[in-house]
Amino acid sequence: ERNTDPRPLSPGAANQVPNLTDAQVAAVQTIAKNVYNYNAGDILAITNNIDEKFDVKLSWNISDRQKFKITYINAYDATDNPQNSSTSTTSPAIGLASDAYKLTEVIHAGIVQLNSDWTDRFSTETRFAYRSTKRGQDPELGRGFAQFRVCTAPTSVGVVGTSNTVTSCGTGNPVVALGPDISRQTNSLFTDTYDGSFLLRYKAGNHDFKGLVEYVENRTTNAFLQYSAGSYYFDSLADFQNRTASQFDYQNALTLNPNDTAANFRYGVYTFGLQDDWKVSNALAVTLGLRYDLYSGYNAVRLNQNFINRYGFSNYKNFDGLFAIQPRVSFDYKGVKNLDVRGGYGIFGGGTPDIYVSNSYSNTGAISNRIASVIRATPVGGNALTCNAPYTAANAGVCTAALNGVTGTSIPGVVNSYLTTNLASTATQLTASLDPRFKVPTYHRISLSADYRLFGINFGADYVFNKTIESVTFTDLRSVRIGTLPDGRPRYTFLLTPGALGANGLPITADTNTDIQITNTPQGRSHVGVVRFDKAFDWGLSLGGSYTYESVRDVSNATSSVASSLYSGQFFNDPNNAAYGRSADETKWSFKYSLGYDHAFWRDYRTVFQLFGETRAGRPYSFTFQDNTPGRSAVFGTIGQSGQVLLYVPTGPNDPIVTYDSTATRDSLDGLINATQLKNYRGQVAAKNIARARANTQLDLHLEQELPTFVGRSRFAVFADIQNFPNLINKNWGGLYQIGSQNATVVQVTCLSTPLAIGAPIPAGVANTTSTQPCAQYRYSNYVSPTEQVNITQSLYLIRIGARFKF
Repeated sequence: ERNTDPRPLSPGAANQVPNLTDAQVAAVQTIAKNVYNYNAGDILAITNNIDEKFDVKLSWNISDRQKFKITYINAYDATDNPQNSSTSTTSPAIGLASDAYKLTEVIHAGIVQLNSDWTDRFSTETRFAYRSTKRGQDPELGRGFAQFRVCTAPTSVGVVGTSNTVTSCGTGNPVVALGPDISRQTNSLFTDTYDGSFLLRYKAGNHDFKGLVEYVENRTTNAFLQYSAGSYYFDSLADFQNRTASQFDYQNALTLNPNDTAANFRYGVYTFGLQDDWKVSNALAVTLGLRYDLYSGYNAVRLNQNFINRYGFSNYKNFDGLFAIQPRVSFDYKGVKNLDVRGGYGIFGGGTPDIYVSNSYSNTGAISNRIASVIRATPVGGNALTCNAPYTAANAGVCTAALNGVTGTSIPGVVNSYLTTNLASTATQLTASLDPRFKVPTYHRISLSADYRLFGINFGADYVFNKTIESVTFTDLRSVRIGTLPDGRPRYTFLLTPGALGANGLPITADTNTDIQITNTPQGRSHVGVVRFDKAFDWGLSLGGSYTYESVRDVSNATSSVASSLYSGQFFNDPNNAAYGRSADETKWSFKYSLGYDHAFWRDYRTVFQLFGETRAGRPYSFTFQDNTPGRSAVFGTIGQSGQVLLYVPTGPNDPIVTYDSTATRDSLDGLINATQLKNYRGQVAAKNIARARANTQLDLHLEQELPTFVGRSRFAVFADIQNFPNLINKNWGGLYQIGSQNATVVQVTCLSTPLAIGAPIPAGVANTTSTQPCAQYRYSNYVSPTEQVNITQSLYLIRIGARFKF
């Protein structure tokens, strides 16, 4: 066999997924082994996390005025990540170990630094640093196999005698996934950074002047190609046994080497800085500074003439020529006994969007091709295999080869030949690009802090305000506005490339690709306030606490690295432009508290006990509705925002622009509205992230003991860290409950060309199948109550044991 999985199946683990039994999982595993010679693995019941770090520091005092230092850091961490599992009662699923992946990161970093005091007033610092990061997303049981999704129904759930396609398992029937998931079949990231800087310092009276010259060069190799080994859906256990799939998706480089689609690019940043630390008086110090960053891009993005034809500008934009000017001023006042007040204002960079820009290099629309959704159209019981267009007639061979005689280890030659020679569809292939007017993310920051010592207790308060100058957001250029939906939001359709032909050689009548562009938005701000205290006693006891309040507003949360996910992972009012509102990263409030004891019971060998705790508000989430139309939405006319479009909140049970599939759906939704913040948005589109999951408390414990080695003053320190300590005591404690993907999709939505009564059947031609049809009324159906689920990976305890040697 090609792989093994040493972890046992947890008894009853499958029963956590509605309607799924251990027997069904075993049936899938048996067929995979006997028919495909593939070990699908068991259920990944335990996540194994690894975190290893070590560092070396060497210092050399060359003379009284010159010091040389070398630092080296090596770090490795790994985390298991199950995939394709769902506890939904309507679409339950579980991913086996072969479908899971291990997220790894290896970091090597080194710093060489020379500090030279040439005179009492004049000194320099010369510094060189190197850092490399290799980030892997590797299938738990290795690559070399496609992803299979298997419906556990004994026979196909399609309806005999109809033209229904068989691409879903039906309501309530579980799906078992095995083999490397579509995003891990080709996935690796390597970056390294060279950083050289020269800092000059000169003291003159009450002024301490600094001048900085720095050059940083970043190199990135990002290999990411979804579906590169193929993805198959089998509509039943019988189909899985017979090697007959119902759906096939595949993407590869035109060279048939997926690594040829990798983004390889480098860029440099030149930094020039001036700073004056001015001691105005014994009580007041002021710092004035100015920083200038200039970007230089060394690799051009491959031009796509079809992109130029569509928009009249090219997709070539990279970092070259970008810049950021960042003035700053701050003060530190200590004119009152026991009081220290600090504050400042400045413009700061918001980070370089390396991974986002890498999409421009790997998604040019000219280096790869995709065979998307070869779908079996034959109803259950049919004799001949037929597929949906364009894999019909002259292309029927692709249909037959792709769906019959599936092996999982190889793509049939006729399929690869079709992918590399049928290039008409590349005229509309998806792209990712940077806005030609893109600017480096920057923001204003104002900060103010105060510390006061009273009766031996340190009290403090901090306030930070950030206001966006330029931030990052994502839009689809391919979607063009054509009208307005019943609630007033824009409606879209696809932009047709003149003369473009589809895979069947015919003019395109529906475009399901995207042109995702990274652009800027000036919207975004945050208020963060903290009050805190701490007290340390001479006999070893220490305690502290703080309260933090946040109010954060943004447009895009940008939590992914894939262009399509960066776009579709936003929340939308306008279906093609992310909504401004409460940030998904906001923690409304949090309490932090600590208790420690540090004492040497024998000689000077310390015994340390520390307890850290945090109680914080739950993660925010949004109320949304969903159009289930495959590809381009028949309601919104856009692609990819499944469950991310913000809900229109009816004015009441009889809102004329909304009807329902049943009175039960209407009453359930109305009850949810009255019980939540939705009631404040009747007759409007709900704002994003207006709900929050339940609050969470986590306690972490640190224990440490120093031990003698009896060699000079050297000693060992052994320690243990227990993260989420309450979960170790009781498995029901310490759970973090959240709404998955931070959206609660409460209803499905359909556009109707003619208004209907509640519960009335939809006549032929009334339900929109494209966004170009009239939309007179929304129809809400299939109400689902928001359900918080435990985040398993963040709800378990973690024990870390280590030792340090000091000399």
